[in-house]
Amino acid sequence: MEQIGQIMKMTTPVQSGVDNKPNVLERCNVCGEPVKLELNFLGIPKKVCCPCACEKAKREKEEQERRMKELECERSRNKKYSLMDEKARSATFERLTVTEDNKKYILAAKQYCEQWEMNKRENNGLLFYGKTGRGKTTLACCIANRLLDMGVAVKAMSINDMIQRIKDSFDNYGNDGETELKGEIKRAEMLILDDLGAERKTDWSAALVYEIIDARYRSCKPTIITTNLTISALREHLTDSAGVARAYDRLIEILSPVEFKGDNFRQRISEKKNYDFFKGVGT
Repeated sequence: MEQIGQIMKMTTPVQSGVDNKPNVLERCNVCGEPVKLELNFLGIPKKVCCPCACEKAKREKEEQERRMKELECERSRNKKYSLMDEKARSATFERLTVTEDNKKYILAAKQYCEQWEMNKRENNGLLFYGKTGRGKTTLACCIANRLLDMGVAVKAMSINDMIQRIKDSFDNYGNDGETELKGEIKRAEMLILDDLGAERKTDWSAALVYEIIDARYRSCKPTIITTNLTISALREHLTDSAGVARAYDRLIEILSPVEFKGDNFRQRISEKKNYDFFKGVGT
């Protein structure tokens, strides 16, 4: 140990790195910052390269482009496997006609997307309910497409479509196919089920609906469900043959009810078209 101490005392300031000022060998032709230096390390000259401002900016740009490319791939993959039909894919906030009836719903839906990270973390789901033609499905699909554009893995379909898809997956691929599809629906970052209550209720369909709702409940993943039923009618629909409303209890615990009011916009669209079927036809 004494010998090591003596050797350390004998080292010069240059050898120990004290006041070891680098010698600039080369500078960037654009920004003028050093790109190659000569340093003394324990008395031995070492040539080293260092990134200038131009190189740092280039690397940051390349990293940003890489992340954007990955995000775009993720978006494309999520959209491809979202299970949405063509009409649902075409529903966007930009295409909505804003009225006094729907303005508040649209603003709240946009805000829900803007606050997605918080809503995801706190498992804030929604139950859109009300009479037909009030825009529940369209607004739910707008949320789905906005989240998909943000890179969120969304699964969106009607309740009947979900039931049929799972049946088909079993018919075509057996238990493995059914299990895989149900797993995708359960694990999705956001699940949107449209028109709950429109399905023909059987023991199998009731068990399936409960299985999906329970899985979302247990995994704390946000869900949006639309229904034309009233809250009391929905509870009755989700009550099993033994009189137990397990699915409803799970659902209402994770979804905040939002009632859609106003005029029937579908009827207004139909009246606006005013297509004269007999126009030009002689009597």
